[in-house]
Amino acid sequence: MLDALKAFVNAQKYYDQSGNIDFLMGYTYYRSALGYKSYLKDLESALQEIQRGQKNLDADYQRFSRSGQTDSELISQYDHARSALKNFELDIYMNLPHKVSEAISAFVEHLKTDPNNYNMVVAYASLLEKTDTKRVEEASKRAIVIDSYSEVANFNLGALYNNYAAQISKKTIEESDPIKANELQGDAWEYLHTALPYFKKAFDAKASMHTVQALIQICSSLKMDDKHAYYKEKETKLSHN
Repeated sequence: MLDALKAFVNAQKYYDQSGNIDFLMGYTYYRSALGYKSYLKDLESALQEIQRGQKNLDADYQRFSRSGQTDSELISQYDHARSALKNFELDIYMNLPHKVSEAISAFVEHLKTDPNNYNMVVAYASLLEKTDTKRVEEASKRAIVIDSYSEVANFNLGALYNNYAAQISKKTIEESDPIKANELQGDAWEYLHTALPYFKKAFDAKASMHTVQALIQICSSLKMDDKHAYYKEKETKLSHN
């Protein structure tokens, strides 16, 4: 693999000196970044390689545009190579927790040009969980608009509201004033009622153990005995599969 990395680097140097325009060269940066990530486990170098590839690819495209060329095949090569590098960049950002701010900015920019990319919106929501729960809610709702039957987006939004309920319930226990405690408990139940249909949609999309257990917990908290028994039965069936 080290020999392959050296070969890719040498190819990039030769290309830079040639003055030619070949958008397929973008994939040499992709392959070398893949080597850094998968073989050397060096995500920082992989990210730098990808960003260098994007910069050089964009510079070549500007030269191509200034030349007055309109070759549709070359334009398609640029679009595909640029997209591959961008997707790889976002994938690496997801695995670099110390670069959350940079990652969020990169996702925001990408979603400006590709707002209906469901996987990107879900990944963006996942990143936001570390910094801004309000924007997590917005991003999760956006993902559901794109794919209303998505298990992941519906589960994530249900989990968000369930977490809100848990946080308020904790405050309820700590509250000494019974009137305020009742008000807080009412708020917690409201969030549980909000979470319930999202978990139901997630379960309908894919009957998974983690979703059915969330439904059991909510139905128990809301004293929905029939629904609780229904999902306990589903849990039993899942456990035997």
